[in-house]
Amino acid sequence: MAYSESCSALSWSPDDQNLLSASNCTICLWTLPGTEARLVLSKHTDPITSVAWLPDSTHFVSASLDRCIFLWNIDGALLHRWELSCRIQDLAVTKDGSRLLVVDSEKSVKVFDLQSRNALVALPESDAVTSICVSRLRDELLVNVAQHVSALSEGPAIRLWDLSNRRVLQRYLGHFQSRFVVRSCFAGDREEMVVSGSEDAQVYIWHRHYGSLLQVLAGHSATVNTVCWVRAEKDNAWLISASDDGTLRVWGCEEEFREAPETEAALVSPPIRDRPPAIMHRAPPRLPPRSPRETLRAESPGVGSQSARSGRSARATLLTEDSDDDGLER
Repeated sequence: MAYSESCSALSWSPDDQNLLSASNCTICLWTLPGTEARLVLSKHTDPITSVAWLPDSTHFVSASLDRCIFLWNIDGALLHRWELSCRIQDLAVTKDGSRLLVVDSEKSVKVFDLQSRNALVALPESDAVTSICVSRLRDELLVNVAQHVSALSEGPAIRLWDLSNRRVLQRYLGHFQSRFVVRSCFAGDREEMVVSGSEDAQVYIWHRHYGSLLQVLAGHSATVNTVCWVRAEKDNAWLISASDDGTLRVWGCEEEFREAPETEAALVSPPIRDRPPAIMHRAPPRLPPRSPRETLRAESPGVGSQSARSGRSARATLLTEDSDDDGLER
């Protein structure tokens, strides 16, 4: 798969058949194992910030700094266009495909009905949001807020929203985010955990329901921008982190790491197996950091340092007070 420019967003289709990539103002649709883009779309006039699939794997949306959101068919037909008053930083589609969630520079998460195309009542966030992640199992949303844009004294926070009842269920604290966009995700087959990168070069893991800090993973040497949880097989799953140090790290259980032979030929960590809820409940607030089973060096900082699921660039996006109206220095 040839790619000559840096990549700003990636998104796999829910059926795992197609991949969307965004570079500058262009979207490419790839059908693997093909090495040529099946479709190239150049409708946006400013750099693209996010792409996301609908659950049917035949429609997708794209957002850009040109303040426009496009709804596409997989054959390249433009079905609808939304134009907002502010630059768009992130977007996501709910698990049932009924609503589009949009982050811009205003202190809210905008909501659109994908059937009627109409705007719904926004989520009343009290702070400017930097990124979001939707649950694949529940009608829930993770919202990241950096420290210098937070009106509260709690510092940087990740909030868990109940979209049905429009209320915050839990807050996750302890990580560092003030200058860069740092992303979070759900983890575990039942999404028992919430995972986030951090500006202190570590990965933080919390219990989703109780909000307790379960683990801090040390291993990177620069800001960890994004994380993802990948289910490879029935009993195998991987936690992957991407950082400004130019590496992807694949994390596995400490017990299995000690049992695994130390060979340079190993490419990935032993799989993380889901812990039963009872163990998760009695976990202490902080445990000694684990070590990654293996580090994968990203050969291209534009494409290699991507989250396998969220597809975000590993180059940290700088948050500044003197930047554009969306709070991002591009």
